Amino acid sequence: LTSIVVAEDIELQIPPLSHGQAAQILNTWLEAWQQGMCRPLPVAVRTAFAWLTVEHDKKLSKEEDASLRQEKALASAAECYEGTMNTSGEAQQSPILARHYADFTALNASQEFTHWVQQLYQPLFVHTLEQQPVSENEHE
Repeated sequence: LTSIVVAEDIELQIPPLSHGQAAQILNTWLEAWQQGMCRPLPVAVRTAFAWLTVEHDKKLSKEEDASLRQEKALASAAECYEGTMNTSGEAQQSPILARHYADFTALNASQEFTHWVQQLYQPLFVHTLEQQPVSENEHE
């Protein structure tokens, strides 16, 4: 079954994953769910995608070494999680996250943040990146 994602600025057609890929992702999600029933996992969805966006930025990967790219990805994730003077962060929008992980330093204290991002979100993020847009709409 092909998925179609329609946004204001782009439309993507995402072909189905192979049975093996889908089973592997599902098993990973189930393992994460089990662990998440015992403790809040140190990961937040929007923050994870902020990290992935920088980590997979082709411009940065060609120009900069991996450690600098990782540093920029973590800075982007921290800004998304904590917010700025003009925007609220993901922590302020989720009482559960705010209670357990008051800021990005707390969220990343166990060094598990990137592990969970890579396990839970990266496979589908990369699969989506590999797809060509069906159309791109210009904002006016």
